[in-house]
Amino acid sequence: MSVLTASGVTVSVLTASVLTVSGHDVTMSAESGPETDAPRTDQARADRQPGFAAAQDRIESFEPQPPNWLKPARNRVIALPGGLLIWKFAVAVVGAAIVALGIVLVPLPGPGWAIVFLGLAVWATEFAWAQRTLGWARGILKSWTDWALRQSLFVRGLLALVGLAFLAGLALFGYWTFVR
Repeated sequence: MSVLTASGVTVSVLTASVLTVSGHDVTMSAESGPETDAPRTDQARADRQPGFAAAQDRIESFEPQPPNWLKPARNRVIALPGGLLIWKFAVAVVGAAIVALGIVLVPLPGPGWAIVFLGLAVWATEFAWAQRTLGWARGILKSWTDWALRQSLFVRGLLALVGLAFLAGLALFGYWTFVR
């Protein structure tokens, strides 16, 4: 039996197929992988966070949702040998180009952030992480908009003036940096 202790975790090798990690026995078998008496992490997390199980189901059942006009082209490409990889690579490159353009345009007056979110929407047609990020960004935007609409007319006017002053400052900075 060998024992290793690091950062409060004790690992003991009892036999070639049984391992003890911090008091929990883990049995390894070639057919089924590790089996443990420790609570499953996802289940423990689902017990603490009620929405976690539903979110985990959405992640595991992610189905790409390209727009209807793009579905025939996607299906033709995917039918090719290695087509799914080609399609995902193309979506990644196009989305990255749009996001990069948006990031370049963010400090300038204009729709910089809208272009960044457009690139994220392109990625979200194929990638679950982008779909989650886009959902998070939409939630933040909705909560900000709801908060702003609950404010008095005076506060909304101040918010508009601050936004206009910020855009004017960016325009002046751009003028003095690039034109003058």
